[in-house]
Amino acid sequence: MFHGTKSKEGADGIKESGFDSRFYVTNCYYGRGAYFAEDPMKSHGYTGSGPLRYMFVVNVALGKQEELKQAANNKTGPKHGYHSIYGIAGSAKEYVIDRFGQAKPLFLIVYK
Repeated sequence: MFHGTKSKEGADGIKESGFDSRFYVTNCYYGRGAYFAEDPMKSHGYTGSGPLRYMFVVNVALGKQEELKQAANNKTGPKHGYHSIYGIAGSAKEYVIDRFGQAKPLFLIVYK
C-alpha cells in the first residue's frame, strides 16, 4: 500500500519511528488514524505541493476491516471487534489504522 506525506520532516519521522499514533491525523474523512491506499494516485494527493513529494510503500496489517460507505470524520478508530477501517465512500478505496505497529514502512519514494 501507499502513504503520502507533505514534508521531509514528516517522512523523516515515519522513517525513524514508524507510524506513531501520537501524530495521526484527526477529523479526516474516516476519522482519526493513519491513511493508506492501494492506488498511488490517491496517496499522491496527500504529498502537498512542494518541490519534492514524499510517498512510502508500506506493509499494513489490516486484520478484520470495518467497512464505511460514508464519511465519518468524528470516528476515533474502528468499532469494537475490528482492527482497521476500509473506506469506500470517496473517489478511491482507503484504509485507516489507529494502532501503533500495524504498518511498517518498506521504502520511501521522493519525487518531483
